[in-house]
Amino acid sequence: MNKNYLLITLLFTQSIFSQNFIQNTIGLSANNYPRGLEVADFNNDNHLDVAIVAINAFPEIAIWLGDGSGNFGTKEVVDNNLTNPGSQGDDIAILDVNNDNYLDLVVSVSIANEYKIVWYPNSQDGTFGSRVILDDGGWRSNHIVIFDVDNNGFDDIIMSDRNSTTFTYSLYYLPNQGDGTFGSKITIVTDGQVQGLSSGFFNNDSFEDLTYTNSFSTAIKVLINNGDGTFAVPSTISNALTSTNYVSVGKINNDTNDDIIVSEFNLAETLSWFNGNGDGTFGSQSIISGGDYSQIINNSISDIDNDGDNDIISAVQVQSDFVWFENDGNGSFGPPNSISTASSSNYDVKTGDINEDGQLDIIVTNQEGVFWYENNLTLSTTDYSMNDMIEVYPNPTNNFVFINPNNLLINKIEFFDLTGKLIQIENRELAKLNLANLAIGIYIIKIHTDMGIIAKKLIKR
Repeated sequence: MNKNYLLITLLFTQSIFSQNFIQNTIGLSANNYPRGLEVADFNNDNHLDVAIVAINAFPEIAIWLGDGSGNFGTKEVVDNNLTNPGSQGDDIAILDVNNDNYLDLVVSVSIANEYKIVWYPNSQDGTFGSRVILDDGGWRSNHIVIFDVDNNGFDDIIMSDRNSTTFTYSLYYLPNQGDGTFGSKITIVTDGQVQGLSSGFFNNDSFEDLTYTNSFSTAIKVLINNGDGTFAVPSTISNALTSTNYVSVGKINNDTNDDIIVSEFNLAETLSWFNGNGDGTFGSQSIISGGDYSQIINNSISDIDNDGDNDIISAVQVQSDFVWFENDGNGSFGPPNSISTASSSNYDVKTGDINEDGQLDIIVTNQEGVFWYENNLTLSTTDYSMNDMIEVYPNPTNNFVFINPNNLLINKIEFFDLTGKLIQIENRELAKLNLANLAIGIYIIKIHTDMGIIAKKLIKR
């Protein structure tokens, strides 16, 4: 993408930028160490909320409800009747388990030193009910992945575990029955202790695939989904790394294929990406950052500078820093940009438009608590006269929205939710868009034109 293009938005205008992120506290938890993090709308008020799982002295699962203006209420404890998880998994995931259109919580927890996979039903009032145990397991499950493995229309739960008797490690899934219950866990592969786990569409079919790393391994592996509840044997896409850590999936360059981002654990740490070819194979290693940081744990792949390509935000565990890397649109990255040097032992990082100003903010957990950083990237040049060159109306709207391009050529229209997830895309110029498939909520429309990208906030009622 040409960096000289203008980005015009109803809410903001930005092009060449200077870095500026403002720290805001969601909750302090010095004795807990929040780890796993989810950002979503839990009470269906169209504003983003935050959920965490915390370990150490007082393990707990908790949520904070947001008001859409950057403010959060007091902490609501979902469950604190837990034992110190220690080496147990520390991730939290969201899934509408009982199909009531409210997001529930799925967590691997330690209860009386036994590892369980549980879910907490959303009470539809900003609170959650008591845990429901699904199965044993979840030991060392650092990442929980949610998608429809067996192609029955209901999202399943994918996790890793270690057998307490044989001490063998496996990757497995719990098949969702669609009625609030799950079948017995089904082993996907037995292949050593899983360290990183993520999912994407790697061979351009309609079935979501898996990528994973093993603890202290050199390999990155891919499992192609057969679409019937089984996977092909794992294929190794690279043995180039020293010690693989966590993996993430996103679109890095200008093609439509999902790519894989991998961090390393020991010296010398690197952050790398591998180009997806769209047929289940991947290109060679491209280094994003080589040995700059110790233990990059989790990454978020989002367009935080709103130039039309995905950047990478990294949580650094050892140094008191977390950073972002700017993408030039072709998969080349500049030097790390510091977001904060005041946070230590960062663990999980997500993005979301917390204050609903049209820019993706950054949410992070670390040993001190949970924080969000207001994205205040500023312009060196602006042109406010172009703000209204494209009209989008009515706004708010129900099922249809009209677009008046005012002599600009529209190449593509994208709809994103408040977490930056791409929801809908139109690769053509349309004067009238049907939004019947979009859920009620707040969206950001990005309209790609011959003059640049125009981003507008849209409310669907």
